[in-house]
Amino acid sequence: MSLFSKVIQFLSCLAGLTITAQAVVIAVPNPGVATEIGVRARNGLTGAELVMFDSRPTVTNVATLNATGTPVWTYGYSYPFKATWNAATGTLTYSVDFGKSGIAGDVTTGGLAETITHVYPEFIGSGFKNLSLMAQGRISPAVSMSLSNLVFNGDSVSNLTSSGNTAVTAYYGSSLTGEAFAAVTLTGEMTLSGNGTTAARPQMEFRLAGPVALSGAIPEPSGLALGGLGVMAGLALTRRRR
Repeated sequence: MSLFSKVIQFLSCLAGLTITAQAVVIAVPNPGVATEIGVRARNGLTGAELVMFDSRPTVTNVATLNATGTPVWTYGYSYPFKATWNAATGTLTYSVDFGKSGIAGDVTTGGLAETITHVYPEFIGSGFKNLSLMAQGRISPAVSMSLSNLVFNGDSVSNLTSSGNTAVTAYYGSSLTGEAFAAVTLTGEMTLSGNGTTAARPQMEFRLAGPVALSGAIPEPSGLALGGLGVMAGLALTRRRR
């Protein structure tokens, strides 16, 4: 259970209220739903590449960062990364700590851009029911991709590693049946290992699928937790004054 969920439960107890369960991100079987949009990080032969793509109807790169392969990945180093989806603005953002400051997307470190962003107008006001992570290495020459310390919306999920030609994919959804995520924040670390001169491998992808149009006002991601805490705190205070 995330810290936010625990705080909400605590405040509800103070107010003497019964609240509905909070949705958390959990591992689920392959839903068999086609990917809509996503991001990719991979070895680009000469160095690092980030790509934001649209899979409808075929994969189209809508934004790129470091397309010339600069900077070069440091193999064996664990790069912090962060991906976010904001339904209110239809914005997908992906950051990787190329500057090795320990923080993904902290403006530019050493002059290196760390963030790629794209707005999908057709998905403004839409949440996604299906999320997935993919890691893929290669047998010859031997390379691997490891994703660790993975956290979705404050909830930890299992690590993911591939050292072979076959991609390893993990699927995620909401603990509440049919729930679509209006806001997604994924953080973790990626580690590339092996021979650093192989084009396209190793690589990882974060994918979003199953878009659902959301009804009513859609709060900004930063306002979801603050708004919930404010409401619950106010109810608790009102209850205690009675």
